[in-house]
Amino acid sequence: RSWTSGRNSGTPEGNSLYEAPQAPANAMTRTLLLTCFVLLGNAPALRAQLVQACLNVDLGAFELPSGMVQDPSGGFFLVGTVWPDGKDVYPSYAVTARLDPDGALIEGMHTVHDTEEDGLNAVARTSDNGFVAGGQWQAGVLTSMLVVKFNSEGDPVWSRSVGEQGSGSTYALAIAAAFDGEILAAGARSDLSAHHAPFVVELDDEGAVNWKLAYQFQGNASGDATGITRLPDGGSVVSGYHNGEDNSAVHGWIMRLDSTGHVAWSRTTQAGARFDAVMPAPDGGFVFAGSLEGQFGIGGLYDVLVVKVNANGEFAWDLVVGTDDTEYANAITRTLDGGYVVGGAVVSDGGAQQAYLIKLDH
Repeated sequence: RSWTSGRNSGTPEGNSLYEAPQAPANAMTRTLLLTCFVLLGNAPALRAQLVQACLNVDLGAFELPSGMVQDPSGGFFLVGTVWPDGKDVYPSYAVTARLDPDGALIEGMHTVHDTEEDGLNAVARTSDNGFVAGGQWQAGVLTSMLVVKFNSEGDPVWSRSVGEQGSGSTYALAIAAAFDGEILAAGARSDLSAHHAPFVVELDDEGAVNWKLAYQFQGNASGDATGITRLPDGGSVVSGYHNGEDNSAVHGWIMRLDSTGHVAWSRTTQAGARFDAVMPAPDGGFVFAGSLEGQFGIGGLYDVLVVKVNANGEFAWDLVVGTDDTEYANAITRTLDGGYVVGGAVVSDGGAQQAYLIKLDH
C-alpha cells in the first residue's frame, strides 16, 4: 500500500508551529512497511530492509508490552504491564521480559515488585549497559511516578516512587538516560479534579531526585508529556499535547528545558495534532513524530505527522502521510543513510490494528 505525503516549509505565525500543509502537485509517494517486531531505538542496527518476521511472545496473562530496547548481546528488553484477571481488572503488575536476538523468550516474564497495581510504560538504555524504565505505582486512590533501574541482565537494581501525594497523581510516559548516568522521566501530574500538567523529573544514577517540576499551559489547559530526549548540554526536549485553552481540540506541544528543568522555549501547534516522540537532528534541531486529525479531509481519523524544528524551536518542515484508515506514530529514530524511520500503528475502520514503519529519506 502507498501513502501520499506532502512536505511544507513556511514561517510560524504566533504560537503555531506550522500551517496545515497542502499536498503539492509533485507529492512524493512512500511505501508502507508492515512489521510486528522491530527495534526503533537503535539507529546503527537499522538498514534498508526493515521488515522483520512477526513474533507472538506469550507472557502468560493479559499483557501490554509498552517499551522495548536492544541489549548489548543483540537481544531485546521489554517492559509493560499485565492484568492476570483481565484488562483494567486489578491487580496489575509491572513486568519485564528478555528476548534473544531471534525473538525467543529468555527465562520467561518477571514481575518487578511483589506489590500489586503498578505498571511500566517506557524504557531506555543506560550508560552502563543497563536499563531504566518509567511508569506508575498505585498508592491508595492515587498513583506515583515509578522509575526502576535494571542491570545489564535485566535484574532490578533500585526502584523509586516520585510523586506529590497530597495534590494528586503522577506517572511517567517517557524516559531518557544520559551518558553521565542521570535519568529523565516525563509524564504528567493530575490533580484531584483530573486536570493534567506535564511533569518532568531528573534523577541521578542512584535514583535520588535532582529536581522535579510541573508545567502549566496558557489558560491552564490540560495535557501530558509523552516523549523526552536528553541533550549534550544537560538540557532536554519534551514532546506532548494539550487540550487547548478552551478544553476542546488537542494541540501538539514541544518545549526545550535547560539543565535545571526551566523552560528555554515552548511551542504549540494548530488544533488536531499531537506529538508522541522526539529526537535530535544532526543540525542541532529536533524532529517530532505524532498524529494529525483529518489532514486529508477525513473527519475523525488521524494521519501520521512528522515535524522538524531548528534549535530555537522555529518550524523547518513537516510531513503528513495517511490513508483512509487511522494512523498513529509513537516512535522515531535515525538511519545510517541520514533518514528517519517512524513507527506506530494503523487501525482499520473495522478496528483491526497492525504495526507499521515508514522510512523517510531526510
